[in-house]
Amino acid sequence: MESGIAGCFAEPIRLAHAATGQRVVILVDEYDKHIIDNPTRPE
Repeated sequence: MESGIAGCFAEPIRLAHAATGQRVVILVDEYDKHIIDNPTRPE
């Protein structure tokens, strides 16, 4: 069993690959992180 970030994604990736036979891509979207980190300074 994998640990850390890799462990969080390993099983869903394996299941998606097994179900579709296709390679899996994980996209991480953090476009709004700066807004969430600074709610009183939207600029």
